[in-house]
Amino acid sequence: MKTDDKDRMIYNYMQQNKREVEDIYFSKKVMQKLPPVQRSKEWIIIPFAALGSLLALWLGTDPELPAFTLQLPADFNLYYLLGGIAALPLLVLALYCIREKRIQLL
Repeated sequence: MKTDDKDRMIYNYMQQNKREVEDIYFSKKVMQKLPPVQRSKEWIIIPFAALGSLLALWLGTDPELPAFTLQLPADFNLYYLLGGIAALPLLVLALYCIREKRIQLL
């Protein structure tokens, strides 16, 4: 006999003698034992990063910002500080994504 004939005979035998196993709520019990699905809270990072950046930008462009309360050297440009503050939420977002392996370096 050829291999195809043997395969066909085995297939026919299995089809003729197959029996369905009763479930008896097995699937339902397994699903009840599984841990509950935790909802992702990662969506909140992007809106707060954008909000922080917009707030820093707004405070940086406000001409009435009381810059005299900051003790900065005379040759220090306040916009560098505000630019760093505006970029901070985006930097934190990037570090979070790298930590969670959503962004791969190399």
